[in-house]
Amino acid sequence: ANNKLGEFKISGVQRAKRGEPKVEVTFSLDANGILSVTAMDKVTGAQAKADIKADRGRLTDSDIERMVADAERYREEDLALARKIHMRNALEEAIYSVKSSLTERNDIAGISELDDFISWVETDGESATYEQLSRKGDQLYAKFGIRVDASSRMHNM
Repeated sequence: ANNKLGEFKISGVQRAKRGEPKVEVTFSLDANGILSVTAMDKVTGAQAKADIKADRGRLTDSDIERMVADAERYREEDLALARKIHMRNALEEAIYSVKSSLTERNDIAGISELDDFISWVETDGESATYEQLSRKGDQLYAKFGIRVDASSRMHNM
């Protein structure tokens, strides 16, 4: 939630079309937590200044600690989910690469065996764990000789 800390108005700004006034806004925060905001019209020189002390709506040390812990916990969950999604995508990509190769060779028996993998990904792939997806990738490799590698996608994270 946002906490309104204060407001100020600058008068004497030269009239101009929307978005055209040349106003420079400067923010500075001192060691005592006082925020100084200065706005100056670069054409007329008109300016306004406000000093804002954060004496209300501040977070306590325990609030900050809790928020940092929550952020770390969610970060780990997000990374685990991203890892799983990358593995599923890599598995799907490998399956469809095999399917393309089998189709080109008109390998009906191979396509039939591959249909089990396709069916599994379509029905169970979304809810599967990373480990289950990885095992299915190992099975695909054992059966068709194509390695499922999600790590090449993960280095960008």
